[in-house]
Amino acid sequence: MANIVKKYIEKAPENYEAFYYEWKNDTTDMKYGGKHNGYVGDGYNHSSQNPIMQDDFQNMEHKWLYSVKLYGTADEITNKEREILKLNEARTNSKWYNLHNGGTAYDVSKNQQIKFICDSIKNGEWLQSDELNESQIQKLLNGGIQVRINASNPKFTKKIETLIDDKGDTSNTKPLVLVQNKDDIAKLINGNTTGQATLDSKHGKKLKYQVIPYKIVKTFLTNDFRGLGLALNPPPKIPTSPTTVPDAVAYVMEGFRDNKRPVRDNSNMEYLRDNLYFDSKKIKSVFKEAEAQIKGGHAAITTPITRYSQKAHKYKLKNRAEELEKLLDKTKVFKYSSNMIRYGDICRQFMINDKRTKSSKIPKFSNVVLLIHFPSHEASLDWDAKRSKIDGDTLKSLCSKYGLLFSGFEYMDKF
Repeated sequence: MANIVKKYIEKAPENYEAFYYEWKNDTTDMKYGGKHNGYVGDGYNHSSQNPIMQDDFQNMEHKWLYSVKLYGTADEITNKEREILKLNEARTNSKWYNLHNGGTAYDVSKNQQIKFICDSIKNGEWLQSDELNESQIQKLLNGGIQVRINASNPKFTKKIETLIDDKGDTSNTKPLVLVQNKDDIAKLINGNTTGQATLDSKHGKKLKYQVIPYKIVKTFLTNDFRGLGLALNPPPKIPTSPTTVPDAVAYVMEGFRDNKRPVRDNSNMEYLRDNLYFDSKKIKSVFKEAEAQIKGGHAAITTPITRYSQKAHKYKLKNRAEELEKLLDKTKVFKYSSNMIRYGDICRQFMINDKRTKSSKIPKFSNVVLLIHFPSHEASLDWDAKRSKIDGDTLKSLCSKYGLLFSGFEYMDKF
């Protein structure tokens, strides 16, 4: 029996099927790692078939340290044993007694390899000296490795397209990421959106790219490639709420009120572009909204427009609609933003109402009112200039087809 001079046993959970242990020969500085299906203290020592360890284990002059490090299911510990032994290459390591590196119960996520690849990509380890032209980009898009459930978001593609055109080239985009297979063919695994945005843009002609060598991914299965592709686009580690267009409008308007700085002053343009990283379309939205606020006679108001679509204010919209329905006989009040009236939903309600009888649980309405709220100063001006007449005429026409009266619009307070 071994001369055990020290034991270190991690606290065990209430239920476990197996544990991972290590023997260390303090005399020779050699180790043995193994897995046992059972419980600590059940009489089990080790299962090494190495004759050197067997001899050393019986030699009372050798001092041994015993430790139990991990607990879990039989499959979990099988995989952990494999992970630890493989990491140390115990099978060929002169400091280990193990004759092999163990086997796996199932394929585990290749977390360390994926992290290594992501870090290498971030550091530009495999950046190529040439660039991809438009025909090469199109070919890669047609034959890439699909890792996402949904296709690229058109709005995000448009955003990158705008960034490219604002800059005049693709230097402010990330390089495409390709992965090489055993036949020396490189396939796209990351950058579909950037590639498509480049093709859609006016000024995007070429793209930089990186190629992950085959030797790095030669053991990867389909699931590992999906994991890698997703890990190349993680959400922010520390989430932040980015500055919005309304936030930027408040900044521009404050400068206009307090410092008489013109809305479209070049310093405002530079601030939005260089400090907030707004693209040209966002900058245009900021300026148009600020100018609409001034034109609408609200330049001195610092309170933002009440956004009734937000959870904090929705109840006000609901309460006002209920008040109107109580005040007006047989009236149905529809609640909409001035720039998002859903006529399909209104027509469905009209058809349902048309089929109601005197015995219906919900009484039939004969009058219609639209309760309108404004998402922005620009939307308010647009409503006054054209939308109110267009939507008013449309509602009158729809109501007449169902024998209903359209009483007009009611408006929520802007502030």
